[in-house]
Amino acid sequence: MTSETLPLDAGALGGTAAEAPGSPWLGLVLAFLGSAFAGGVLLLALLVGIQVAYAGRAMPGVRVGGVDLGGLTRTDAASRLEASLPSLDQGTLSLVIGDETLPLDYAELGRDYDLEAMLQSAFAVGRDGSPLAHGIAELRALVRGAEVTPVVRWNDAALTTAVRTAAAAFDRPAVDAAVTRDDAGRFSVSEGAYGRRLDQAAAVAEVRTILAAPDAPSETSVSVVVEPIMPRVLTSQADYARSRAELIASLDLTTRSGRNEWVIPAEQVRSWISFRSAAYGGLRVEVVGPQLAGSLEALAKDVARKPKDAAFLTGKDGEIVGVVRGVDGRTLDVTGSMTVIAAALEQHEEGSPAPSIQLAVIVTAPKLTTEEANKVAPLMTRLGTWTTYYPPGEGNYWGKNISIPAKIISGTVVNAGSRFSFWDTVGIPTEEQGYGPGGLIKNGRSTIGALAGGICSTSTTLFNAALRAGLKMGIRHNHYYYIPRYPLGLDATVSMYSWTVRQDMTFRNDTGHPILIRASNSYGVVRFDIYGVRDGRKVSFSKPTIKNVVKAVDRTIYTTAIPAGTQKRVEFPHDGMDVWVTRTVTRDGVVIHQETYYSDYKVVDGELWIGVAPEPTSTPEPTPSASSTTTVSV
Repeated sequence: MTSETLPLDAGALGGTAAEAPGSPWLGLVLAFLGSAFAGGVLLLALLVGIQVAYAGRAMPGVRVGGVDLGGLTRTDAASRLEASLPSLDQGTLSLVIGDETLPLDYAELGRDYDLEAMLQSAFAVGRDGSPLAHGIAELRALVRGAEVTPVVRWNDAALTTAVRTAAAAFDRPAVDAAVTRDDAGRFSVSEGAYGRRLDQAAAVAEVRTILAAPDAPSETSVSVVVEPIMPRVLTSQADYARSRAELIASLDLTTRSGRNEWVIPAEQVRSWISFRSAAYGGLRVEVVGPQLAGSLEALAKDVARKPKDAAFLTGKDGEIVGVVRGVDGRTLDVTGSMTVIAAALEQHEEGSPAPSIQLAVIVTAPKLTTEEANKVAPLMTRLGTWTTYYPPGEGNYWGKNISIPAKIISGTVVNAGSRFSFWDTVGIPTEEQGYGPGGLIKNGRSTIGALAGGICSTSTTLFNAALRAGLKMGIRHNHYYYIPRYPLGLDATVSMYSWTVRQDMTFRNDTGHPILIRASNSYGVVRFDIYGVRDGRKVSFSKPTIKNVVKAVDRTIYTTAIPAGTQKRVEFPHDGMDVWVTRTVTRDGVVIHQETYYSDYKVVDGELWIGVAPEPTSTPEPTPSASSTTTVSV
């Protein structure tokens, strides 16, 4: 055989003619690449063929829980799994809660395979992802198989309900210790106890982990976390509160206001005590409450004191010679005193003396303080005065109905800007004060019978003193008829039918300083002086203007109503008239007050009775007017 040399085409070898002589391995590389390429083509063709052959079927080598599903349709695969996989609803999982055990049946929890999820995973092998991923998965399944882990499902609502039911049976609230007081006032302690609470979230999470494992034992258990619950009030804390309460309840409590002291006995202190949970646990002994408030409200009557104005002392001639100190008023501050008492008892230590507590009071200064009285006393002088002379007799209860109200008014201080009221100052007249029946005017006639009748001599005298002091005048009424002992047109009657139905006499102190009203009485004489600080006021009066005079008639009547040979003046004659009087008050030539007082005096005829012996054919005789208790004085 003859050897021949064949020419090589460099292009066919994938190189250039220039490279061939210098590349001895090139042919081998090219041969390998060509073989690999051909193999890849064949492999790709194989994989594509498998995809086509197993369309709608599980890839060969796919297993779920060891059950081979390769080549099966989805329906057949489902049937095989249902027939081949072991049951998951057989068995019991027990919750171990302390010393107690609660069994949970797998079947009642709905434990089973999630068939749809497992089929979804099994049929996704070799089909999910990129073509390269498909190929790799197919090759792995062909060579080693593809194992899909079984998926377990259960009824989570049933699980949650079962755990909640277990908690309801197991959980126990803490019991606070407490201190109570029986009807005899003795304190006793009821012990506290710890509670417990199942951690439901942790229990559910533990059970879920076991249920999710396909190979979980048919009989298993889970220890559940139990949280202890501490009571807000421990027994030791209640014991301490009881000892504190007994200490407080043993005290006789001394309370003070100024120089006055009141002792509250321990039995009453014991009734105040109650117990309350503290903000951060424990038990507080409380004394603030309705019982303490009731005790203090009862004490308030003893603590209360009305303010008393400072007063001025006058000498024999009426001059101001000194000052009587005023007294502050006080009322018990119940809320403030409760706070003070609670603080004192809370701070009290065993072995210490019982606390002496200064009560909280609300102080009310008098309208005229001692300091102000001392300041103005040296400057005070008489601003106005008036004297009335009257005949003591039946019409004024022999002068008592005039002197008694004058004594009541005497010493009254009217502060700057304050209003004086005759009735507010005198009050309601009573027989206990010494008043008696006196004169009144009823139906235009004078009679006897009104309690405190004749008191108008007091009101008229004070009215005229206030007029001449230049004060700002208020309410004033003239009498029904004119009484000659009063200044014409400047009388001031007062009357009272009830406290709300009355005729008053008033004026206001507009001097800027306090004024003092001072009265003096002697038999048949009443006088008022008004003292204050002069501010330059000057007072003048016009002459009375008199019009429409109607002359009264004085009649003599012979009657058998009185013994024969005697006589009785039943009514004095009083002329009727209209009268006007103007008062003018000036300061530095400027008018500060000016008012005209109008008086409508009615005519009243006089009547003198003379007693005669009765005659056989006598005509009816007039009789005196019946007495009345209406308080309208003359």
